[in-house]
Amino acid sequence: MSLPKYSHFKFEVGQFVRSSFCALDEKRSSSEMLGDTYQVVERMYQECPGGVQLHYLCRPQGFLSSKEYMRLSEIELIPMPQDSSR
Repeated sequence: MSLPKYSHFKFEVGQFVRSSFCALDEKRSSSEMLGDTYQVVERMYQECPGGVQLHYLCRPQGFLSSKEYMRLSEIELIPMPQDSSR
């Protein structure tokens, strides 16, 4: 039996995202922002007494990043900005 797919996730598996904390300091150079870049590897739906929580298992990106996956909630992530030069 297959379970129904939860359709309210904000990000897709494989999508690159940034930490929402990087929005606090947009004046950093692009090389520093690479430390705030993640790739969504897995999505998790959790039911609890207060409702539903959405979590993402993310792989940090960048040369000096730790390769340990991180579990982040949806509110901690923002989409990558579109490249305006294209």
